[in-house]
Amino acid sequence: RQEKTVRQLPNATAAWLEKFNPLAGMSIQDLQNVFDAARGGDTQRLHWIFQEIEAVNPTLSVCVDRRASAMANFQWRIAEKATADSSLATEQKDAAERFFGDIENLSELFEHLDLAFFRGFAHAQPIWETEGSVRHISLVDSWRFVRRDGAWLYNPKCTGFTSDCVDCAD
Repeated sequence: RQEKTVRQLPNATAAWLEKFNPLAGMSIQDLQNVFDAARGGDTQRLHWIFQEIEAVNPTLSVCVDRRASAMANFQWRIAEKATADSSLATEQKDAAERFFGDIENLSELFEHLDLAFFRGFAHAQPIWETEGSVRHISLVDSWRFVRRDGAWLYNPKCTGFTSDCVDCAD
């Protein structure tokens, strides 16, 4: 099974994005344009702003941190359904435990996906090994995605709807 790998920004660019305040110099009209674009599926600037607000607003920061802490400490387990065929259920449970147990960043994945509660969605990409297992899941920043006609598109340059977008279903 061939999977596309998500391209990440160079470290210098990613570091700049983390330090840049996307709210600096924004007018009400600029914000209206961001919200209008988000309603049309281009949520990149809105998600970048969400991250900034989550970092600087004490109330929202506490909410995000508390949820992340709960997810980080979540003790998950795979259980057999009581009404299922016991031998088949045990076999499936064991296979699922092996599959998920091999993922080295599973708790970080839970935390990342939980950000969808605040932002509306979150994306992650499994990195498949040649034998079909998953050892690591790439956690992808939400501002790298746009949505057009119901399809998720990955946009590595974060430039809205452009020819650089890659259909996530490919």
